[in-house]
Amino acid sequence: MARAVAVTLPFLFILVAAIAEQSRALTVPPQLYDFPQAIIAYNNEPLVSPSASPPFSSLRSVSPSPYSISPFPASAPLVPAFFVIGDSAVDCGTNNYLGTFARADRPPYGRDFDTGRPTGRFCNGRIPVDFLALRLGLPFVPSYLGQKGTLADMIHGVNYASAGAGIIFSSGSELNLYDMNVRKMVIMGMPPIGCAPHYLWKYGSKNGECVEEINNMITEFNFLMRYIVDQLQYELPQAQIIFCDVYEGSMDIIQNHANYGFTETTDACCGLGKYKGWVMCIAPEMACSNASNHIWWDQYHPTAAVNSILADNVWNGLHSQMCYPMNLEDMISARPK
Repeated sequence: MARAVAVTLPFLFILVAAIAEQSRALTVPPQLYDFPQAIIAYNNEPLVSPSASPPFSSLRSVSPSPYSISPFPASAPLVPAFFVIGDSAVDCGTNNYLGTFARADRPPYGRDFDTGRPTGRFCNGRIPVDFLALRLGLPFVPSYLGQKGTLADMIHGVNYASAGAGIIFSSGSELNLYDMNVRKMVIMGMPPIGCAPHYLWKYGSKNGECVEEINNMITEFNFLMRYIVDQLQYELPQAQIIFCDVYEGSMDIIQNHANYGFTETTDACCGLGKYKGWVMCIAPEMACSNASNHIWWDQYHPTAAVNSILADNVWNGLHSQMCYPMNLEDMISARPK
């Protein structure tokens, strides 16, 4: 009986491929941030006025100024829980608890986030899984190392992502997700790393051209990953698995940046050196005034505006179709096999 009930409430699992070089570090728990509970807990009371912009709209369709705190949907969640594994692209604060330089727990990180404070997200604001969590009717998924291990902490899911993608040694252990009743999975491909400001600087790009050598490897990886996803779907017939090609979605933004409202495609908003790709973002004085005009926030990571667009594409292909064989909205609404 318990098994039957569990099957009717499949969890959602999202895996984001690594985008940066792997790091190693020892665990060092720092002080916790004292965030307002209303922001990180499920709450049916609206946190903004009824006239405010809907929380699910793309940042390109609203004011480029920092967005307000979005209310959590009053309706029941579309899935009971949302689990995330990945690297710094979706790290929501795991690295705050690790002794590593790969941390985003200081300004100007988080300056445009709902709290206006750094949370450990490698971004000026929200990361893609934040937008997707709200689409699913869930609160922002908390970080793995930020939990106390209680059921209340993990009832809506956990974010295991860590900058360096492997920095938590135990996260590399094999997890039999299928036997744990994970039935809906989103596998994210790798983005165009060859266009990131750090690699434009490192490889001496003359006029901001992406590093073809790197991007060719990315496209090959994503091609093979899509094939592997097809094989995995065949081996796990009761699961629903989709692959989202982040490279294609990101390149559409870069190549058609004017249509999306971006004016800066090569320079990071925060950093030093050519393309702001030499020195990492470590001080508010290093950041630009309006991150929404930029595709890149720092050496490696996109701005919240880009994250919003990519999340829209994963959800329903609003801007470009980058998910195969369906988008997340269709997968969630599909009946379990």
